[in-house]
Amino acid sequence: MLDFEDVKERDGDCLFARDTPDQPNSLLLLRLSWNVWPSSHIEATRTVVPISALYTPLKPREDLPPVLYEPVACKPPCRAILNPYCQISI
Repeated sequence: MLDFEDVKERDGDCLFARDTPDQPNSLLLLRLSWNVWPSSHIEATRTVVPISALYTPLKPREDLPPVLYEPVACKPPCRAILNPYCQISI
């Protein structure tokens, strides 16, 4: 099985961090339901707890400045609003 620490080292530690008793959920934007990721289909079928992730998009982040403009809305009839946290490649 793939250890949680391997995922942290491979994907960077901005999203993944192990909870500690003194600081639970301290740096987490993405919280996994399990410490170990199954490495095969057989191991995945044997897990008791479903493998899932809880993503917290509104968690305050120091490296993400607030948006300083009004929402960008599409013209009617669409009326969609551009996500202020998305990155736009021009």
